[in-house]
Amino acid sequence: MFDYLEGLLERIDEAQLVVRVETGGGCLAYRCRCPLRTFDRLQEKAGSGAPARVFVLTVSQDDLPRLLGFATREERELCRMFLKVSGVGPSLALALLSSDQPRALLRALRDRDIPFLKSIRGIGAKTAERLALETTDKAAEWLQAMGEGEPFSETAGGGPSPLLRDARAALESLGFSAEESKKRVETTAKKLQDPDLETLVRASLKG
Repeated sequence: MFDYLEGLLERIDEAQLVVRVETGGGCLAYRCRCPLRTFDRLQEKAGSGAPARVFVLTVSQDDLPRLLGFATREERELCRMFLKVSGVGPSLALALLSSDQPRALLRALRDRDIPFLKSIRGIGAKTAERLALETTDKAAEWLQAMGEGEPFSETAGGGPSPLLRDARAALESLGFSAEESKKRVETTAKKLQDPDLETLVRASLKG
């Protein structure tokens, strides 16, 4: 089984790329399906025209072996986690990884944020519920390893974090009700990666 491929990249479309691996006497070209934006991230890491390393996962689809390609090992392990969920195949797993920053997605899984999961293309209510049920503990472990052990919206004592409290106060000072401010700030915070107060308030105002 392959761990990674290293070579020049050729783009087919947003969701597929070809890795040209030199073999000494020629080259082999491997086609990989990948999350959206993976090609661009790989090119940024490698530099234009330079070889890139693509971490791969072999799956079976339509009774044929297929390669999925990822920019990092972490993305690949997240994909493995999704594929263990009943009803989630390679296409849905890639859609999940294409939807947002990994940390925002992990927060949604940990917090069982069904509306967030349903907003991802191809994810219906039943699949969102299964994902939340079957991956919430694993998502919490991932976030713990990333230094985010407590829910983003709360402190260890169960109250709102200082960042969320200040953002809610800012919205209330602009005329939003306490309930609307809380809803906007907490929903927005789950979609952002480590925002500062100004970024969180501006994004919350946009709804």
